[in-house]
Amino acid sequence: MGFTLEKSKTIDVPSPGEHTTEKDFPVNRPSPQSVMQIRETTHRSFKRDGNISVPEKASDKTHSGRYMYEECKQKTYGNTRLLIWVVAMAICGRLLRAWNQTGIKWADRPDVGDWFVSPENKVHLSILVIVSYVIICAVRHCRHQCHPLLVLALTGVYYYRATTAVISLPWTTSTEPDKGLYQAWLVYVTIGLHIVTTLFTQLKELRNGGKERRQVIVDLLEGFYTSFIMLAALLLRPHNAAVLALLVVQEHGMTTAIWPRFFTGSPAWLIGLLHTWFGLAAFYAQGNSNNAATVDISAGYVGLDSHIPVLVGLLTFMSTYIGLTLWMISLLIYITKTFYHRYSKAVEEVIYTLVLFRALPLAVYTVVVSLQRYHLFVWSVFSPKLMYEGVLTVVFSFIVFSFTAHFYILQKLNLIKEE
Repeated sequence: MGFTLEKSKTIDVPSPGEHTTEKDFPVNRPSPQSVMQIRETTHRSFKRDGNISVPEKASDKTHSGRYMYEECKQKTYGNTRLLIWVVAMAICGRLLRAWNQTGIKWADRPDVGDWFVSPENKVHLSILVIVSYVIICAVRHCRHQCHPLLVLALTGVYYYRATTAVISLPWTTSTEPDKGLYQAWLVYVTIGLHIVTTLFTQLKELRNGGKERRQVIVDLLEGFYTSFIMLAALLLRPHNAAVLALLVVQEHGMTTAIWPRFFTGSPAWLIGLLHTWFGLAAFYAQGNSNNAATVDISAGYVGLDSHIPVLVGLLTFMSTYIGLTLWMISLLIYITKTFYHRYSKAVEEVIYTLVLFRALPLAVYTVVVSLQRYHLFVWSVFSPKLMYEGVLTVVFSFIVFSFTAHFYILQKLNLIKEE
């Protein structure tokens, strides 16, 4: 019995039970050339099947190392940028808290805003307003929303404040106080022109097909956000220009750096809850409280020469809740960017969240006031709080109505594409 290993050699295999030696059954060891050929064949087959990835040249190793270095560099840059934004948000929150401290607990402590309001610090207040407006323009430029009308409106607001002798102009020594009617109406006209320009531009882009539908909605909302920034700069007190700048920086940092990193994949109701919390915090950062004495009535007369109840009430209302309004517009922008492919469900979740967020405290406080109706301080403590709860309920009702109307209009314009 035997079998052939090579063409020229045959080995006889002994029968069972027969004594054998190494000479009778020699082992044919493979040559070094055969081993190299087997390794090369195995390497090619593994590489072809995708099981093993081995760089064939030194340049491939260099390219792989460079790719790993660039990836590590990008991760380091992203973590550093995130850390900077977290520290910046903490600083913004602390400044907002100390700028207008309200309530009985901090009544004896001086505020940062009170120092700027002092007549001897008029120059410092002027510099503060200029720096705040520059910061606003810079942040909006990062979002590609620094429209020339924004610069014109902020310049008009500064000129209006200088005309009323609240702040000073750099090129003049002193000015006589004036109502600044023309300057205020110039800002109002600029705001209206910006809204019309935004609508016309985005509808033109939609008709020409130059942008995708989601980007058209985002740009529309960003335009409205910029318009409300102009209105807030005009209605808020001069020292609150820094509050407005901090709110704009805070909104930009939260929605573009922090929330996309930590809340990716989160439900829409949680995003709506976060925006609502920051909006209510902005309400108190403006200097408002549960006391009617903190309402800035002067904002209702900006640009008015006489008392017009409807306009005065509307402007006062807008000035009081302008921070919450900005955060609600930011909520719509964030939902459009993140939940566009299930937009209807996201808006529905947010609306339910806003309704529940407002209904629960109102129900609980109504029961508390009913139980404490014979309390000694029912008119000085409980009644103002109940009044603010009722007004805030009206505000949230208007927000829910605006969200519903916004979604209905987008459906009519065929701007929503559901999966």
